Amino acid sequence: MLRLRNRHFLVFDFLALSLTPALALALRTDGIVLDEWLQPLAVFTLVALGCKLLLFFPFGLYTRYWRYASVELSIR
Repeated sequence: MLRLRNRHFLVFDFLALSLTPALALALRTDGIVLDEWLQPLAVFTLVALGCKLLLFFPFGLYTRYWRYASVELSIR
C-alpha cells in the first residue's frame, strides 16, 4: 500500500512543474507566446510532468522529506 505522508509536497511539485515550462517560455519570448507554440508547450509539459513525478516515487523523494524537516530551538 502506498503511503503518501507528504502529499502537500506532491501538490506543490505538481503545480510548480506544470507552470515552469510556460513561465520559461514567457520569459524567453518577453511574454509574446504565439498560438503555434501552445500545443507543443502543452505536450512537453504533460510528458515532463509525468516523467518527473513517476521518477520521484521510486527514488523515495516524498518519503524522505520529513527526516530533514526539523528545527532546533535554543532558548537562552
